[in-house]
Parts: sequence; structure tokens; C-alpha cells
Amino acid sequence: MQPLKVKPTNYNKKMKIRHLLLPALLLVTCVITSCSKDDETEPQKETKTVYLVKSLITNNEAWGTFSDYMVYNNNLQLTQTISSWGSVADTFNYSYDASGRIEIITKNGDDYKTYEYREMAILEKTWSASTGEWSTVQFNLNADGKAIREQDINTTVYAAYEWVNGNRTKMTTYNGSDIVEVKNILFNTTVKNPLNERYAGTLLAVTSTNMQADAGEYGDIIYTTNSAGYPLTISTPTAFGDFNSTYTYETKIVEIN
Repeated sequence: MQPLKVKPTNYNKKMKIRHLLLPALLLVTCVITSCSKDDETEPQKETKTVYLVKSLITNNEAWGTFSDYMVYNNNLQLTQTISSWGSVADTFNYSYDASGRIEIITKNGDDYKTYEYREMAILEKTWSASTGEWSTVQFNLNADGKAIREQDINTTVYAAYEWVNGNRTKMTTYNGSDIVEVKNILFNTTVKNPLNERYAGTLLAVTSTNMQADAGEYGDIIYTTNSAGYPLTISTPTAFGDFNSTYTYETKIVEIN
């Protein structure tokens, strides 16, 4: 009779370890497979590209060159603008309230503008370093949050606005009950207004959705735009010659809730 061969002790230990590991490996495999299936069935979140004005440079033979450079935070809110005209530069810093509305603007570190929000109205206060006083402009709003009246509370002069399809189409200026000026505004519906992105979540009530289409007696405004419909260049004829503006943009991809 052949003697019974006994496997070494190490072999038995290895078999025991394999038997212990096998259920664990199966469990891990099931978890990974389950997660993969969950990922496959989870709907993809929709995103969009937001265009924020990064710089705006305007040249005019009579007035020189104006430049604005903008900085935004992760909430797409404008936090700083550096504006220059020739060798003169000003830095504006912006802060917001808990609702994301513009609250305070400083100019070169000093007081400049504050905003107070009331029912159907916004008060914009501006500090004058020369007089050492605040002036206050009140914007009365319609149900859509658009400004329908703008007035310095210390004067009898005010402007009334009319809106069509989100565009401000008419501005009538009054002094008391007397009409001082009536301005009808035409809009180019193929060109978006990038300044609406500039003050995201703030005082958009006084801006218009699209860019103005012509400049009245001085001729047409000429645009070039990017694929998203935002202007790259704008040439605006005026009594002081053409103002030629160039826009560059910062783009951010954001999720749509």
C-alpha cells in the first residue's frame, strides 16, 4: 500500500485564505457592477456656457482710449473692475447681500455706491467726494423687476421707461409734468447685451436685453459677433466721431438646476 501523501501545512493555510477571500472578492465585484449600473442610469446634468465680459476697450479719436477689465467670483458675480482712461485708472470693488444682490461698491477703497432694496423699488446712493454728501436715485420697478421710472429724489426731473419683450424701447424725460425729451430705442435682436452678464444677480432692472440697433442721426451701429451672439466689435457713430469697442470674454460652464 502506498503511503498517504499529506500536503504541507502551508498549502492548507493558502486554501483557507483563498476560501476566505473568494466571498470578499465576489462582494467587491458585485458592488463595482452595481455602482457602474447606477452611474449608467443616473441622468446627465444639463450644462450651459456663460459668457462674462473680461475686457472692454473703446477707442475714439477725440476722447482717447477707455478700458475696463472685470473679475468674477465662483458665483459669476462681478467682484472687481479696473477702469482706465489714458493714464488715469480707478478700481471698483463689489460686494453682495445674502440674496446675491449688489449691496456696496467702493472706488479706490473709498465709499462710492450703496443699494437698498424695497418693495417694487431700489434706492441707489452715490457718494460725492467733492461735496461730501450722498445723492439718492430711486428706481421704481414693474412686476418683472424692470425699472419704469428713475429719479434723483432731490429733483423734479425723472425718466420714465417703456419695455417690449424685455427690451427698453422708449425713454421719456420729464421735469415735473413737462416733457423734456422723448427717445425711442430700436434693438438688434440678433446681438445680445454682454453687460447683462456683467452684473449677474444685481441691478439688471435698468439694463436692456439686446444691443441698440442704430444711433439715430449719426448712422448705424456696426457689429461683429461670436457664435453665441455676443459682440466682438462695435462701431458707434456720434457727433465726436466713431467709438470703436472691442470685447473679450471669460467663459464658464455651469450646471442648470
